[in-house]
Amino acid sequence: MEEDNEYLRLREERLRQNRELLASLAIPKLTPITPISPPATPKSATIRAPRTPRSPLEELPRRQSDRQRGKSYNWDEVPQVVDDLVVDREGGGKVKKYRKSGGGRRSDLGVRVVGGRIYDSVNGESCHQCRQKTLDPKIKCTNKIVYTYADGTTVTSMCTLMLDEQCLKGRYGQTIADAMATGDWHCPKCQGICNCSFCRRKKGKAPTGILKHTALAAGYSSVADYLEALEKSRSRKIAEKTDGDITKKESVDESDDGDDSAKTESDEYDEFEGENFIILI
Repeated sequence: MEEDNEYLRLREERLRQNRELLASLAIPKLTPITPISPPATPKSATIRAPRTPRSPLEELPRRQSDRQRGKSYNWDEVPQVVDDLVVDREGGGKVKKYRKSGGGRRSDLGVRVVGGRIYDSVNGESCHQCRQKTLDPKIKCTNKIVYTYADGTTVTSMCTLMLDEQCLKGRYGQTIADAMATGDWHCPKCQGICNCSFCRRKKGKAPTGILKHTALAAGYSSVADYLEALEKSRSRKIAEKTDGDITKKESVDESDDGDDSAKTESDEYDEFEGENFIILI
């Protein structure tokens, strides 16, 4: 304990002597050394354009269809021109009534009026000939088609094809009133005389295109009559050519008979076979 006190006394004595020595040497009081850092380079001031205050955007009304807005379209509001009778889908006796529209095209409703015809992609019915959905009068086929399955069972179904007034009259020379008067009207496809582009392609024939005006200018009442006349003319030319070839062959055979009067039975049989071969061609 005494040794510790002696050590502390000596330490204090040395410290006092050091202070007196420093004071006699006139050395100022030392300040703590701070680390030297490079001077900061001033940053170049960024020139910014003054901000223009934003004007609040006006919210435009959202575009919606009539269906989304809950708006319904009433056909009775369309100006009436004439009442059209349309043969019902369910049978030949029932009819349903449409009203022709006198307005322009309504693209949002899929309705347009062109050349007196009302095209409606929603409520219209498709014509087999022109493949257009219209509200024009149409007549439906009453033919019953029998389908036979592989197991032998048969199913009878009504033909669903319909034609409108323009196609029926221009293509086949018949009106809806005349067709309805028969009471049992079969469509041109069921009769095997359909001249639409699809049915003609199935038969390996080229589509006729717009042939109505050509047929009328040639003096025919419809396209069907015009095509039938062309087919008969083509068949007659083929028959005349075939008859001419046969007549020519017979004349050649007669000249051969004058030169060779003696013929065997086998020679006559060969000649007969040759004539048959020409007819078949």
